[in-house]
Amino acid sequence: MNYWDRIYAEYNMNELVQGMNDDSLLDAQRKRYKEEFDKRLSKKLADVEEFEKLWGECTSSRAMRKYCTSETYRQRVRQFNNATAQTIKYYKG
Repeated sequence: MNYWDRIYAEYNMNELVQGMNDDSLLDAQRKRYKEEFDKRLSKKLADVEEFEKLWGECTSSRAMRKYCTSETYRQRVRQFNNATAQTIKYYKG
C-alpha cells in the first residue's frame, strides 16, 4: 500500500468530499507528512550516531548528520540535485 492509499484509507467518502472544499484535510495531510518525515530523520540520525560509535566520524556521516539537523542544508541539497538533473536533461554532448 503506497503513502496516499494509507492517507485516504483513514477517511470516509464524506470527509474526502468535504476536504476537496476545505483546506483542513490538506493541512492534516501536510502535518502527517511532516511528522512522518521528522520520525524518519530522527531514525536516520540515530543510525548515524550508531555508525559513528562503531567506525568513527567520516565525510558521509557528517553530511548525513547535517542533512538530518539543518533545514537550510536540505534545501541546498534539493536545489543542487534539481540543478544537476536540469543540466543533464539539456546536455548536448
